[in-house]
This record gives sequence, C-alpha cells and structure tokens, in this order.
Amino acid sequence: MFFLTVSAIALIASVQLAFRGRGYLYSPGELRGWWTDESAPAEELLRQEQRDDFALWLRWMHRAATAYNLGIVLLGCGMLGLLAPPESASVQHAWSRWAGVGAATLGTGWEAVALVRAMWKRHRGGS
Repeated sequence: MFFLTVSAIALIASVQLAFRGRGYLYSPGELRGWWTDESAPAEELLRQEQRDDFALWLRWMHRAATAYNLGIVLLGCGMLGLLAPPESASVQHAWSRWAGVGAATLGTGWEAVALVRAMWKRHRGGS
C-alpha cells in the first residue's frame, strides 16, 4: 500500500507541477497583447522576458515529467506486491499471478530505466 500511496502523490504532483509551469509558456503575440502600444517595453526586452519564462517552463515541465515517471514506477512496484499469489493459491491461479508479476516487472523496469536515463541526460546538460 505504501508504493500505491506514494504513486498517487507523485502522479498528483506531476499535474500540479505542469499546471504551475503552464503560466510560463506563451506566444510572442500573447506577450505583445498584454501591453498597450504606449506602455509596451522595447521588443528586445519582451523577447528576453519570453526566453527567460520559456526556460522556467522547461524546468517545471522536466519536474512534472520526472514526478509522472516516478509515479508510474511506484505504481508498478505497488502492483508487484498486489499480484504476488497467496500461499493458498491453486497452481493455475498462482501461475496467472506470477505471469502478471513478470509483465509488471518488465514494464516497471522499462519505465525505471527510462526515468534514470532522462534524469542522467538532464544532469549532463542535455535537454
């Protein structure tokens, strides 16, 4: 139950992080529309503001993606605990549950590797 609970927290956090970052993503036309002609700063200042906000958006989106991927890995770990057959299970029942454990292990492992690779790539300076 621990992994399922933490999975839910991570998945909810991913939505919140993405929502938080969304405020930093806008088009040049939207940015120009926020100003009247008389009060608009210089075009270069607006471009720089948009570049800075885009960098912030990327940071929040990376956080949201990491929280989402972590939530998926934790969900897989929680499923593993639930799929393990009880001692009293029949052979057919145990076999089908162990097959589910195998599939969940492969999927969870795949997602965990993708998560670590993405984090490593960002740490090394990739996008």
